Amino acid sequence: MERIDAEPDWTTDGYELYASSVQVKKEWDAIVADRPADAKRCYERLSAAPQERYAGRQFPLRGGNNKPFWEYELNGSDRVIYGVTGRVVVISAGPHVKEDVGGALSKLIERRRGEFDDYDSGRSTPVILADGSFVPRIPGFRRWMWDGDFAGTIGFRWVPGTPALPPHCSGHIGYSVVPWKRRRGYATAALALMLPEARQRGLPYVELVTDIDNLPSQRVILANGGALVGDFQLGPEHGSAAARRFRIPLQRD
Repeated sequence: MERIDAEPDWTTDGYELYASSVQVKKEWDAIVADRPADAKRCYERLSAAPQERYAGRQFPLRGGNNKPFWEYELNGSDRVIYGVTGRVVVISAGPHVKEDVGGALSKLIERRRGEFDDYDSGRSTPVILADGSFVPRIPGFRRWMWDGDFAGTIGFRWVPGTPALPPHCSGHIGYSVVPWKRRRGYATAALALMLPEARQRGLPYVELVTDIDNLPSQRVILANGGALVGDFQLGPEHGSAAARRFRIPLQRD
């Protein structure tokens, strides 16, 4: 995975961009060098709204084999193919085939899907626990809360195919608002926006954990449909502290 950095005169708005491989990063760099204005528009759009349709330019690819990827038309000759998993992951940046002769687009996606899936399924560096042991890193991502300036973060992690979490993970979602911007509803709104992300990954519910006396955080969970599961003791990697577990159902009726 290769990070795609903004040029000095480009603006960013929340999402980080990555190339799925060194080859894709070279493809992107070639577009920046040859068509910098097109690259700038693309970067700023994907950074701000990667999953928002823009007529004739930005749209999800059709066909079951092409999901969950999107296309952004740079110009009449080039396009960017990407997926979104907390970050924007570009899997192709290059010539546009107006007629998908011989399924060229599907074949390209099939060749490069593994690079995206490896990222989305969390095959990355292990986590080092407090006792020095290593455990596999599960999929997850973090987003900023933003009101024109940094206001906090919210993170989501999961294990594909099950709502269960490994013992060292205390909950699916965690959030934090900077002290001078609390009591403005930012955490409540951020959690509400994160729940559809969890639903898209097939989870029947998410669990969130707070300190016993953290009433503001508990109100955020309750405002988003959460219910108290019970109190318990965290593991030694979290200081064996007492904690309170909540669950938010995600299944639609």
